[in-house]
Formats: sequence, structure tokens, C-alpha cells
Amino acid sequence: MSDTPTQLATINIDEIATTMKDAGAVLAKNENLVAMAEKGAQQLLDTVEAEGMSDEIDQALNDWQIKAKKALNIINERRAPITQIMSKMAKFFTGLEAKIDPAKPESCYARIQSKRDGWATAKAKAQREKEEAILREKNIANERITLVAEIGTQIKAIYNDKLFAFKKYVTDLYNKLSLENVDHTKELINKVSVNYPLDKWNEIVPALFPRFLAKAEVDQLVLEERSRLYDECSANFRENMEAHKQEILDLFPSRVNELKSIAKAGSEEKKRLEAEAAERKKELDEKAVRDAEAQRLADQQKIEAQKQMAAAGNLFDSTAQLQEIKENTGKVKEAIKINVLNANGYAAIFMFYFEKEGCGLSVDAFGKKTMAQMVAFAEKKAFKEDIRINSNHLSYEDVFKAKVSK
Repeated sequence: MSDTPTQLATINIDEIATTMKDAGAVLAKNENLVAMAEKGAQQLLDTVEAEGMSDEIDQALNDWQIKAKKALNIINERRAPITQIMSKMAKFFTGLEAKIDPAKPESCYARIQSKRDGWATAKAKAQREKEEAILREKNIANERITLVAEIGTQIKAIYNDKLFAFKKYVTDLYNKLSLENVDHTKELINKVSVNYPLDKWNEIVPALFPRFLAKAEVDQLVLEERSRLYDECSANFRENMEAHKQEILDLFPSRVNELKSIAKAGSEEKKRLEAEAAERKKELDEKAVRDAEAQRLADQQKIEAQKQMAAAGNLFDSTAQLQEIKENTGKVKEAIKINVLNANGYAAIFMFYFEKEGCGLSVDAFGKKTMAQMVAFAEKKAFKEDIRINSNHLSYEDVFKAKVSK
């Protein structure tokens, strides 16, 4: 505002009024002069059209051009004071507009926009850092959930294998039963432990391959999960082994009677009884395998359900946190700018544009495309579709622009 009086002082209002007062008369004189010149030119052109060129006609055309130049000088001299005043006034008004024009880099508006854009960029950067931190924590939490599930799966698998082996050992003792070792076999079965030894349990170490968690935390997860599962599995081991041992011992009387019958039977009857005994042995073995598989599936389903519940909770928490960040950050208009580092960068942009769009254009349409348009096309591709040019001669920069809200 301080320089406005200075600019006004350069314009003489009286001079403007006087000059513009004669503008109508000057325009009329110039129009008449031009009309006369055009009339004379048309007459000469008609003559050329009718008679063709000759030295005399060429001289007449030359004389007209000399007069036309003089007329042009007269017209310029008449209108110069008026158009100069008009240009001066236009420059004055446009100069005022430039001070607050968003398109002018040095305007107050542009400087304010620059401050807001800088603030928007800082906020967007902070938002991205927070989002990255949340996503990092989400990945860590997800991996923790996955590892706990994997630890449980492997421990349960090792436990079930051990339980199956113990039960099979008891079954195998029974299958080797004879009339001579009945008491000894009972003694061996009764001695089979129904307690899973804690020292052996603590030797279970799952094979894990973490990506985000440190080894110390993974070791702690193994320790906690192994400790948590011991009470459950040791109780299950006792229950299963006591039941299985009793089930096998209950079979002893019938098996002893069967062995006595086989001992007394003739060859044919002996074959029949031995075949029936073999079939029962097969059924017993198959039942043990089915029981082990059913237990494995039940454990897997339980662990997977726990994993999904934990993952859903983690997803809900991280989604809520991300939404809160977006709401608190405010709205900014984001774009991507390509910085061309050297001439090879323009060659890369040209080839990218030709491949993605230019090859489908007509020769005339492609020929009218400027490098600025090709750069803009590549920037839009990067922003809208995340398709970027893989070149060391270019760099991509995120741009944030604060919106003017009403």
C-alpha cells in the first residue's frame, strides 16, 4: 500500500481526460484513411486481375505502397498518445492485480500459499512418520501373534508325537503278550509313566524365523508359551496315558483266553484265531493313528481361532489409530513432482510417454506434444497409478498444497 501514491503520481489524470477526449475523432480519421487506402489497393488488384502485370501497373503498385507507408506513419502518430496512455493504464492495473495474484510467484498471495504449503508438507511428513510407526507396530504385533501360534503349533505337534509314541509303546507291549509273560507285561505297562517330565518338556525348542522381533523377545515368547502349555499338556498326557493303560489292561483277560484257545486249537482253528487277533491288532493301531490325527486337528483349529481373534484385535486398533491421524492432520492436496537431474532424464521421460501413450497417437497429435506435457503425464502416472520411471537420471518428490477452505 505504501507505493500506491507513487504510482498514481506517474499518471496525469487531466492528460488522460484530454487525450481520451480526442480518441473518437482520431479513430474516425484513421478509419477513413485506411478505407481510402484499401479502396485504392482493391482498384489496383482488380486491374492486375483483368489485365495482368506490366511495368506501368507495377509502378502504380509501387506508388501505392509508398503512400500506404506514409499513411501508416500518420495513423501511428495519431493513435500513439492514446494507446500509450491505455498501455500505461493497463500496466498500472495489472501491476496492482499482480500483488495478490496466486499465479505470480512474488505476490503476497503466493508467498502466503508457500508458507501454507510448507506447513502442509511438514504435517504430511509427520503424518507419514506416525503412519509408518503404527504400521511397524502392527507388523510387529502381527508377527508376535503369528509366532505365538507357530510356537503353540510346534509344541503341540511335538507333544502329540510323544503321546502317540508312549501309547504305541503300551500297545506294542500288549501285542507281544504271551502265556509266558502275562505278569511281566502287566508290570511293564503299570510302570509306564503318566507324568510328562518337565526337564524333557523344557528341551522343546521350536524352529522359528522372525522378521521383525529380536531374538531375545522370541526366546521370551517361547519360554512363556511353553510354560503356559505345560500345565495343559501334562494334564492331558496323564489323562490319556491312564485311560490308555487301563484300556489295554482291560483287554488282558480276553487276550489270555484267546492265547489259551490258540494253544489248544488245531491248525485250521489256530489260523482262524490268529487271523482274528491280527485284525484286532490292526484296528487297535489304526484307532491310535486316528486319535492322534483328531487331536492334531483339534489343536490346530484352537490355535488358529486364537490367532485370528488376536489379529482382528490388532487390525482394529491400528485402523483406528490411522484414522485418527488422518482426521487430525487436515486436508491437503497431494501431488508428485519429477526432478530431471540431467539430459538423459528427458530421454527417459520421452520413452516412457511414447510407450504409455504416444505410440497410439497420430503423427500430428504426437508432434504437438511438448516435453512439459510429457513430464506432466509421467507425474500424473506416478500420483494416480504409482507407475514410475526406473531411472537414475530422475527423482520423484512428494508435493503438498494447502487448500483454501471457505
